[in-house]
Amino acid sequence: SCGFVGAARLARAVRQLHQAPQSSGAHTQFRAAVESLLH
Repeated sequence: SCGFVGAARLARAVRQLHQAPQSSGAHTQFRAAVESLLH
C-alpha cells in the first residue's frame, strides 16, 4: 500500500508541475515525491 500512496503523491506532483511549470513549489513537491519513492 505504501507504493500506491507514493504513486498518488507523485501523480499529484506531476499534475501540479504540468499546470504550473514555472512554480518552484511544484518543482519542490515533485522532487520530494520522487525522493520518497526512491527511499
